[in-house]
Amino acid sequence: MWLFRFAEAKGSSAESADSAPTMTGRYGHLDYPTLAKRGTLLGLCLFPVGAAGELGAHALGHRLAAWKTTLLLDAEVLGVAPFLLSPLTFGVVPPLTE
Repeated sequence: MWLFRFAEAKGSSAESADSAPTMTGRYGHLDYPTLAKRGTLLGLCLFPVGAAGELGAHALGHRLAAWKTTLLLDAEVLGVAPFLLSPLTFGVVPPLTE
């Protein structure tokens, strides 16, 4: 995934003295705090986009096609998952198992 590759590329450059240390271990060279923050931010952005699209269309009286309704509902549901699971997945579990 691009999220992992970006974190690896960021950590592979020469680290300056003021940068936060990243952990190298069992799961490779991943910057867990950055991955947790980005996953949470992704979920935090995805949910309101789906909710605003669906509520806005209904408030304006527009009928949405079935695929659009499904897409917006999926954005809402899939927005909650990274928002809740990213801190646990990248912030708690891997650092404890290293």
